[in-house]
Amino acid sequence: MKEPVIPSQFLSEDPEAARLHAVGLQAQLAGDHDQALATLNTAAAILEGRSSLSRQVQLARIARDTGFTYVRQAVSSEVPALLDDSEGMLGYSQRLTEAAMEGNEFICLTDAAAGGSIMAREMRREVLAEHGATLSLLGRSATVRAVLLDVDTRGRGETARHKRTEEQRWYDRNYAHGYLKEGNNGYYLVSNAVHGARQEILNGQRLRAGKWLVRAVEGLAWTTKNDRRNLAPAQKTFADRLPSLRSYEAAKASVLAKP
Repeated sequence: MKEPVIPSQFLSEDPEAARLHAVGLQAQLAGDHDQALATLNTAAAILEGRSSLSRQVQLARIARDTGFTYVRQAVSSEVPALLDDSEGMLGYSQRLTEAAMEGNEFICLTDAAAGGSIMAREMRREVLAEHGATLSLLGRSATVRAVLLDVDTRGRGETARHKRTEEQRWYDRNYAHGYLKEGNNGYYLVSNAVHGARQEILNGQRLRAGKWLVRAVEGLAWTTKNDRRNLAPAQKTFADRLPSLRSYEAAKASVLAKP
């Protein structure tokens, strides 16, 4: 099976934790959620207590996939309560990357990047990309919750407006999109944009969905120029998600088929 984890490009990784991460994600994608959780937890245990920036980010990546395992399990079992576990793990991943960005190592990278170090710039951008990817999955978890609980965010009432604002914000420029634009991972950038478009279709906001599609196309152009290693998965997620943007019904069905 093809490697399911997009490997770190500039930050170092613990090889055994990385191996188990890949095995756990393979199990997740195969629908064996219990095995995925067990394996991902074992991978995370290897890194617990290590405070370096690279290990914080690696642990955040594993926690993010643990969180999304709960999302897939919630969909397959139709148990929305599992999304509490999802959001708990995704929140943990978010806090890890936030802590990494507040640490001395990241500050040193920022200073070195400002001084012209290409390696420092790319390492810094990789941290930003991983943080943005976690914020994007928090958005997808919120999207799944709304669909499983049959929450309609298309109306003009205060509740609908509040819910769609809360769910959409994770994808937007003040959250995932902003960090991903400063990052170095084209797949994450394009994926967030097409999922942001899907959420706007669910919100009944077709014009706003169009703006997200423009962002996705711009992301593909950027990836073609700057991140060729992630071009194929970026193109695939763009093509795979386009049919879900045809209508509200198609978007809702896609959440349950491929969250």
